[in-house]
Amino acid sequence: MYIYTHSVFDGCIILRDIHGEPFLISEGDEITFNIIKADNDGNFSDIFTLSLSCQDEVEEKYPLKILPETTSNLYGLYYYNVTLHFADGDIYTIVPFTKLHALLPFNCIGYHEHKNDIVGIVPRVMAKSGYIPFTDKLAEFISDFQSENTFISVEGIQEKVILFVRNFQSGVSTEELIQNIKNTAENYGTEVYYVTGFFYDNIDNYHSVMKNAFGKYFIDVQKILKTPVFENTSDKIISSIAFDQLNQTPSVTDILSIEHGEYPDCILLDETHFNDKGLHLVARTILQEVNAIELQS
Repeated sequence: MYIYTHSVFDGCIILRDIHGEPFLISEGDEITFNIIKADNDGNFSDIFTLSLSCQDEVEEKYPLKILPETTSNLYGLYYYNVTLHFADGDIYTIVPFTKLHALLPFNCIGYHEHKNDIVGIVPRVMAKSGYIPFTDKLAEFISDFQSENTFISVEGIQEKVILFVRNFQSGVSTEELIQNIKNTAENYGTEVYYVTGFFYDNIDNYHSVMKNAFGKYFIDVQKILKTPVFENTSDKIISSIAFDQLNQTPSVTDILSIEHGEYPDCILLDETHFNDKGLHLVARTILQEVNAIELQS
């Protein structure tokens, strides 16, 4: 990367996850771009530091600008690095110390359009980000699924096959349910698939039945989102996974609904349907779990 002395430097930091998909940071996360100088005596000194938050994101990029008052002091060889600080305490150096060349404009050779794009790979699965690739597509599918009467529906997301299953139906045994799912997957022509669904039922035994049949490939969205979050020093419920994923603080009434194993009202259209916010939350949760399972495989 080259910086012209006595000029404005415009560049972008682009984040990618371990699958090469766009990675966007969330509220409380911070990107730090740092330039240092290596002196002849072996010491390092900080020259410039810029911090970027989720509010700085533009079209899946994080623009950075260095003004002439900073570049005027640069000439020779410097180093830059990029660090990602997550709100939950995790810190990753996503671009290690890399040579940065500072020179006069007329000395610059090999100019190309994206020469100041800095790409960093984030070594963890996206968790709290408001964006995950294919979320919109999956949310649209779930919207159709919850409005239809199909017992089992199949959706493919970038070579990942997800089977959505409705509540237990009257007269359908657990054995028939499992066999129907397996038959659907076989007819679809896939050996590896994920199973999810059961968003509104109150049947206690479905989790153990599905878990025993499909192991880690069963994604229990209902259990995940309704899981309470407790205060660190007590057994007091202060939130739920759903509220944390939404980056919302629950009210006193919301806490009572969490204690009773209910979804947040803000994600529901009615008693049996999610609204747009709920559809995206469910889709995001499923994709997060799929990515996590793939990492463990």
